[in-house]
Amino acid sequence: MKTITIIVWFATAALLQPGALAQGIVLSVTKSPDKHALRICYEVAGHTNEQTLVLTNEIDDYFFCRFVGNSGVAFAVSDTESNIYWSASYFSRLDHPIYPFKIRAPVGYKLAGVTSTQGDEVMVTALNICHEPEVMARGWMYLRECP
Repeated sequence: MKTITIIVWFATAALLQPGALAQGIVLSVTKSPDKHALRICYEVAGHTNEQTLVLTNEIDDYFFCRFVGNSGVAFAVSDTESNIYWSASYFSRLDHPIYPFKIRAPVGYKLAGVTSTQGDEVMVTALNICHEPEVMARGWMYLRECP
């Protein structure tokens, strides 16, 4: 029984290592003609794949980055009503459309980007740009661990 437990433990640990995840690369990300979705083209193990990120409102701006090495992709999306959303997924789990989560962000902030730390955290940033020279722009960020 101990031998089986140890084997299962090592197998689980090997599967959870970032190196054991499917490595991929994003080839392109484009808005759909109706501007309610992003078309994501990516490559994993020499095969080109396609997936969709769906938003109910019209997409205004978007950014993406890789995370956990080249094992996944993270998105930050804003709509025309200045709402900000985020999503992240491993390439091995991109077998269904992506529906991003809405972030409770301050009103009036413009999406500035998304980046990933060395591990599995994603940081979404936004700026409140004021057009008055005596007032400096203010920043905002949202930090989240990925799935």
